[in-house]
Amino acid sequence: MKELSRLLFLLIFFGGIYFLYNRGNMALFIGKTTKINAQVDSIIGIYGTKGIGFHQKIYYQYSYNNKKFNSSFINKATMWEPLIEKDSLLLKIATNKPNNNKVIGVYFSYK
Repeated sequence: MKELSRLLFLLIFFGGIYFLYNRGNMALFIGKTTKINAQVDSIIGIYGTKGIGFHQKIYYQYSYNNKKFNSSFINKATMWEPLIEKDSLLLKIATNKPNNNKVIGVYFSYK
């Protein structure tokens, strides 16, 4: 029974590491990263969890090494104030996989 529990633990542990690395989130912690700016393209209003609340689905575009990338994220009500299309984002991207990014800040235009 102990061997089975150890094997199950190791399987779940290494499976989790494999999942995080291939999904790209772990590469932001281990590999080389850089910070770049992104421009908000469009914003769509969506409902929150279980239809409660209102969130924003933000689509944005950024360029790295003369290539353009598109991505999106959900701006929950607790993150920042509502964004508009003139705002820009501060991203943290993995240099070896520029598709892997994380929004770490917002530059509000207030206009």
